[in-house]
Amino acid sequence: MPSTQPLLPGNSFTQLHPQTSAVCTTSALFLDKNVLPQLNKTLDAFSSLTGEMNGLLTTVPSSADQIDNLLDQMSAGLSNTVTALEGTKTALSNVQEHLGTIQTDLNALSGSDIYETLLSLEGIDKAIGIGIYVLTCENRNKEFL
Repeated sequence: MPSTQPLLPGNSFTQLHPQTSAVCTTSALFLDKNVLPQLNKTLDAFSSLTGEMNGLLTTVPSSADQIDNLLDQMSAGLSNTVTALEGTKTALSNVQEHLGTIQTDLNALSGSDIYETLLSLEGIDKAIGIGIYVLTCENRNKEFL
């Protein structure tokens, strides 16, 4: 069974060592005047930061949902852009094919006797040329309208 006798003999701790009592009193005053007020300020600041972090973290899910919706809209917009570009690619391919056909026709025409005949008729009658030009322009205008 452990001993129930006090560890220090005598009436009190201050009787054992009077200077120890003064050091303890000075330390307690230093703690009360310097350490505890700073500790209280630090704990108040920490509490404030905790509240701010709580507020920020509370808004994260709604912000994440908004960002998710924005990214979905951007994805849909990019899909539409890809579709439009694919359509443009097809249209340009068709134009290129038609231009190739026209180039082939012009090459065939330039080597033919009809082309040489047309070139020889060019200077014969300017009035006929102007009339053909006017008729051609009128037909083109009708096509655009």
